[in-house]
Amino acid sequence: MQFVLAIIAVIGSAIIGVYLNKRLIQRLSELGMDKTEKSNQLRWSSQQKPTIGGVTMLFFFLPVTAMAIYLWDERLHVFYMLPIMIAGFMGLLDDLRGLKARSKFLIQLGCGIIVAWMLPDVAFFNLIWLDIALRAFWVIFLMNSINMLDNMDGISGSLSMVVVAAICLMIFVIGGWSLILSLGLIAALASFLWFNYPPSKIFMGDAGSQILGCSLAILTLQALGGQLYLSGWDLVLNLCLLLLPSLTDTAIVTVNRIIAGQSPFVGGKDHTTHNLAYLGKSSKWIANTFISLTLVSVIMVWINIYFPTNLFRIICVLYMVGYASAMWLITRKNLKQGKFTYLK
Repeated sequence: MQFVLAIIAVIGSAIIGVYLNKRLIQRLSELGMDKTEKSNQLRWSSQQKPTIGGVTMLFFFLPVTAMAIYLWDERLHVFYMLPIMIAGFMGLLDDLRGLKARSKFLIQLGCGIIVAWMLPDVAFFNLIWLDIALRAFWVIFLMNSINMLDNMDGISGSLSMVVVAAICLMIFVIGGWSLILSLGLIAALASFLWFNYPPSKIFMGDAGSQILGCSLAILTLQALGGQLYLSGWDLVLNLCLLLLPSLTDTAIVTVNRIIAGQSPFVGGKDHTTHNLAYLGKSSKWIANTFISLTLVSVIMVWINIYFPTNLFRIICVLYMVGYASAMWLITRKNLKQGKFTYLK
């Protein structure tokens, strides 16, 4: 009965979210505020669109999810929403006014420390301070990774939807607050993708990407490390595999910009998504390709968890290296051919 109520709540929340996003789009259009973002994020689309995807997440879905956790689970678990709320308000402030990279990093560091302290059962190598540092690093890295991948219609939202849905299935029998959080995110992402899938009418904005990044960090750590009891290199492997397209994009962009003497923390059109577009691929093709790649990663994680073998772990590592190498070669080829450049 509780699960049926949860499904009804998800569907109802998604419908309400679609309505709220639609009304926000109409209202902003009437006021002539088609573009609301002030951060340094660059979008592939040349059209100005409101970056309101994170607004409904922050002011509707997160409060509803927090209330559901409070009512259906142990009440203290509602505090797991605190770092997500902080991340969302930081992102909203960045959208409206623009924050310096140092200020954003300090707030992200605070979120990472809170999460690291709240998830003591997630053990990488059973070394307290190293495990705390790795949990905090995962939060910071993922918040920046999802933010950087939010550069083209339907990419970050659809990838996050696949990952969250997979986590929801993995922990369905176990239940708990993380299941409720994943259901809340599914509703939020469904109502957002209704307007963001190519051709989109809205962008996510930093508010949405920071909420998603922090939520995904918490869910992946809690589900894989806390509830499915993965640890050590098994935990590292499956975390990286689960979010491979996003993490690869962040790593390649960071390395390319460091080589070129540029900051990794500013917007640009040098992402893996952009490089596929330089090859003549459409935004819809790219979105579908990244969804498919994420589904492959999810299936491999599923096999790793429920049918683990050393041989398959080696296959997973080779797959990740192969994927990252292919994306790296594409970006370097496009750079050499002048399809995008780094200003000196």
